[in-house]
Amino acid sequence: RFVLADVKVRPSGWVQTAHDVTIEIEGSKKPALTARWLTLTLIERQPETA
Repeated sequence: RFVLADVKVRPSGWVQTAHDVTIEIEGSKKPALTARWLTLTLIERQPETA
């Protein structure tokens, strides 16, 4: 399961997203894994044409 936890736009133009991740084992009370997944994305803008 991925849940979006945070989105930040950096002054440099990069967008940082954080997802809280849980991987469960069927029939188990405890998850197999919990993590925070960070991603950086650069969104380049196209020059505007008149």
